[in-house]
Amino acid sequence: MNYRFLADRDLAVTRRLGLVHAGGGSDGKDVPVPATVVIDRAGVVRWSKLADNVQSRPDPKDVLGAVRAL
Repeated sequence: MNYRFLADRDLAVTRRLGLVHAGGGSDGKDVPVPATVVIDRAGVVRWSKLADNVQSRPDPKDVLGAVRAL
């Protein structure tokens, strides 16, 4: 695929999107809220799905549909 996938190790983007679970990690570290976010080239969030836990993810068909709609 000709898409970029983000690895946000320092939570910079996560914080900008308001997706931080403050103190939710081991030893009280901040961790990301489980989420899948599709962002267009202009930086606009076009689709997102938040999860209640790390094992709950959106159907890949839904994510692909959101990407194809860009």
